Amino acid sequence: MANEWRALERVGQSAGLSGESLEDYLDLAREVHREKLSECVGDYDFDSQYFVFLEQEVFPDERVTDKLHKLNAPQSFVDGLESKSYSIQDAYRTSTKVNYSLDELVDFIMLIKLVHDHPTSQGDGWIEPEDRLHYLLLLTNNELKNQKDYSAIQQSLGMGLLERTGYRYTFRKADSGPYSVLLSRDVDRMYAWNLFDKEIVENTNPNEFRPFRIQLGSSGKIFTTRFQSTLNSIDSLNSDLLREWAICQKDVLQRFGKMSTESLRDYVLSIDSYANKNDGDIILTGRTRIFDSNDAGPISTIAGGMQFA
Repeated sequence: MANEWRALERVGQSAGLSGESLEDYLDLAREVHREKLSECVGDYDFDSQYFVFLEQEVFPDERVTDKLHKLNAPQSFVDGLESKSYSIQDAYRTSTKVNYSLDELVDFIMLIKLVHDHPTSQGDGWIEPEDRLHYLLLLTNNELKNQKDYSAIQQSLGMGLLERTGYRYTFRKADSGPYSVLLSRDVDRMYAWNLFDKEIVENTNPNEFRPFRIQLGSSGKIFTTRFQSTLNSIDSLNSDLLREWAICQKDVLQRFGKMSTESLRDYVLSIDSYANKNDGDIILTGRTRIFDSNDAGPISTIAGGMQFA
């Protein structure tokens, strides 16, 4: 069941949808999906027959096919859904090109490194709940912000090293702690590319934490194996910007990686930049400088390996 939205999105993308049209389709598809789940309890073994359930119950539904017609999906595609002959599993497995700038890919690479290096990787591999990832990235950027950038000509933003390196994610104050919409979106993208796995965590109070957990996906594990040497040596690269970022991230994991999520949240909530803000206020602005090939150095080669997930 963890693959629910990803399969729905893959089919929408296969129909040629993107942007607002994709979101319009997804709103309806998720509604139909929830309805059919309730109706078909006991009819399918969702662990082994989930794609069969989608092919037989969700996508042939008249509301879904009518929506796709209105969004100008190819007639042959819609016909395949209506006749239940379209393979949802093939759409789900189709490789998706990771077509982003080097500046964005550097964030993805450092995210993969953090998940790979997190202490739970030595156990079951999960970072749980998803809020924990937001806390650790905020602390990494906060540590960079508190380090003076001696190589800068001038400190125009008062952000220390964070002006030139670190994650580009901006964090705001939310009920469950610091939260970045852009980070959450990127995690979902990496989930869609199989770089991350993401599951719903049962028995989690959604008013306290976001009920998801994250680990490296199949593509993420292949990626870290292929580039293990470079990933392990980022903190000693010739690139000053990447080296300082990696050192700060490593320090944060060593100090906070084994801390319980409750204690970690309490620590983050005690930081002045959080405690003195109102809900929705910006706690910490992300990196403003755009990375280019000169900044990224050897990691540019890794970014090339991400062009297909």
